[in-house]
Amino acid sequence: MSLPTNVAADEFNRLELTVTQDELENYPLMKRLTKHEQEEVVFFNVFVRPSNNITVMYITSDDNVYGMGENGYDVNILAMEGLHFRCDQVYRPIRVLGLSKKRIKAISIGGVIGAALDHDGALLWWGKDVTWKIDEIILPEEVGYRDTKFTTFSCGYAMLAAVDIKGQVYVWGPYDFNTNNYQYSHLIKFEQPVTNLSCGHSHLAVVSDGRAFTCGLGTLGQRGFSSYSPTVKNRDNKNEIKLDEPCKFVACGPFSTFFVTISGKLWACGANCGQYGYLGVSSKEYIVNIPKQVALHSNVNYVLTSCDPIDYCTTLAFTDDGLYSWNGEGIGTPCKVDVEEAHFIASMCPKNVMIRVQHPSPPRPLPLSVVLLGKLDVASKLIKDLNLELEKLTVS
Repeated sequence: MSLPTNVAADEFNRLELTVTQDELENYPLMKRLTKHEQEEVVFFNVFVRPSNNITVMYITSDDNVYGMGENGYDVNILAMEGLHFRCDQVYRPIRVLGLSKKRIKAISIGGVIGAALDHDGALLWWGKDVTWKIDEIILPEEVGYRDTKFTTFSCGYAMLAAVDIKGQVYVWGPYDFNTNNYQYSHLIKFEQPVTNLSCGHSHLAVVSDGRAFTCGLGTLGQRGFSSYSPTVKNRDNKNEIKLDEPCKFVACGPFSTFFVTISGKLWACGANCGQYGYLGVSSKEYIVNIPKQVALHSNVNYVLTSCDPIDYCTTLAFTDDGLYSWNGEGIGTPCKVDVEEAHFIASMCPKNVMIRVQHPSPPRPLPLSVVLLGKLDVASKLIKDLNLELEKLTVS
């Protein structure tokens, strides 16, 4: 895996990583694919389920979407239909009918919901119905506001947040899935268009005109201010994070939030422990309410979070000096990762990132002149051999 040069952002600040076809087997479940199936994969992502089991969804070159891994009776997170509807496990790739042939370009899976964005800006979601009948399962369908087109999105545990083409933020589902507030769908207005968005377990962070804001739950400091109390009013209100310079990028862990400023500084707040992952800051407090600067001495370009089945969050910082990572092990100090040994990133895919598969280039066809010269050489040798045979016949 050629890191960190394999990370890129599109015009809507969605990140994309690239791996080679040979590296597919480093990812859980992808090694189950046959050689032919691997050759068809264009994009994929691997998700950790709340049960610590694994789910994978991938898009093929013929515009089909396949799912494999844990599906779950209660959520049907792979959007299975027919005989596989609400099955517990999918052991081999099964085509997802509700997403196939729809030009899907990005997929995200939360705890009880999944979502996908197509090339025309239509946003679909599925899983547990978290807005009306919580015992119901919905198959892929467009979210409300059907005339609205979206540019980017992110799933929390039971909520979906998305940015439309005007830069406004919509939220579906509850921040707190343990409350009775299930009917939850609204627009969060900002003075300037939102350019970046990320969801944690039960909160979200956005960037608007260089200003960073958070919404949702903040019981572990992930909202970035010290006076948080878990009331409905506080959950719904957006809170501006005071940084020393404009913010350009945000990334949420389950219970943490990271902010990248225009000069490349990285700030973090939220849970700071082995259970949920360290923040990489000098503070040893269990909860960091006010963002503190992460202990990195190189400019940060992007930051990603990835959660694995051991229940802690790994943070990846792509800097001018290379790739750094830290998680819930040790004391949480950022450590530089040797690019050649960076395959640990393959344990889980980073949140809100699609993995592009780079396939070997087919052999280049020879120029016509080379082909003709080869044929002429063969023909001349045949003519020479025929002349020799004719001479032998004449002599005899």
